Amino acid sequence: MSEIARELQLRAEIHRWADDLRRSGATGDARIRTIEERIKAETDEIALDALKFALRLEYEDKGEDAAVDALDRELLSEVEYWYQKLTQANRSDYRKNIGPIEDKIRAKPDAPEVDQLYNYLAEQVSLTGDYARAETIYLQLAERHPDDPLPLNRAAFNKYALQEQPEAAMPIIERALEVSYRTGEHRRYILGTKARIALELKRYDVVESVLSEIMRLKMDSDIPDVKCERDFFDRLPPDSIDPEVARRYEAFCLAAGRARRR
Repeated sequence: MSEIARELQLRAEIHRWADDLRRSGATGDARIRTIEERIKAETDEIALDALKFALRLEYEDKGEDAAVDALDRELLSEVEYWYQKLTQANRSDYRKNIGPIEDKIRAKPDAPEVDQLYNYLAEQVSLTGDYARAETIYLQLAERHPDDPLPLNRAAFNKYALQEQPEAAMPIIERALEVSYRTGEHRRYILGTKARIALELKRYDVVESVLSEIMRLKMDSDIPDVKCERDFFDRLPPDSIDPEVARRYEAFCLAAGRARRR
């Protein structure tokens, strides 16, 4: 098993364990003690990280702000912690977050975390309704990182979902797919975005083509991508695609443990 696959499996196992613990009927204090006991006995760094996130959730449910903050300082990077505190302080006015992020970018434009800051900036300007500026930031990030398809995917999502221009989003997602197929990363994820854009355009033939392509992909656990998705499939009008493709994709989803939500 690859290291990435092992990490994903381990985190999923701990997530299920924590969910079972929450459903067990144990009190919040009892759950905290159980998680803390497992943390003391754990030596694997990935497992420890996942357990601490589970512990953080328990403290958050109890309203133990100091304990939550202490775990955040431990679990988050410096810039993640800074951004979390900034947005918590300005929940009522997203515009107040923009200046501090811009200041931080200007202060250290070559810092390792600057791309993360640009993504935070795009997120905040989107929340103020300035979708065009957010799109520009994502496209600039795509230029800075030509081997990363995710900025283009975000730009395409912005274009079709926020600016409500699915026709203009299609060329952007095609560019993202070119990068994705060249690098092998996030192919299924970006094909899903293309399907959602095509659905908005009522291009059911394109959605059908995407479904077939997703089923043809050979996945590698060492390469980042999403698990099987079906929201765009379930939103198709009846009889809008080849029934055989529909039957195969339904079976494909069920084999991946993704039944249709009722």
